[in-house]
Amino acid sequence: MKTSEAPDRIYVHWSKHAKRLCASAAQGKGDIEYVRTDAFIDKAKKWFGEQNEWFDSNGVRHCGLEDFEDFVNYVEEE
Repeated sequence: MKTSEAPDRIYVHWSKHAKRLCASAAQGKGDIEYVRTDAFIDKAKKWFGEQNEWFDSNGVRHCGLEDFEDFVNYVEEE
């Protein structure tokens, strides 16, 4: 499965019937949520850009993403 085909989030729960952990794309009560790192980073970049945008005197939009690469490196560290 390619990354782009995988869901952004999966939910893991204990199946009493199967007596094992199961994963699904739908959220159920008590499920543990896992988010794909690349999906999280994309969403964070959008938010970060919106929070750090400004317009100059000519009406040109600027976005302060200089620190975002530091954030990505921090998130991807093991």
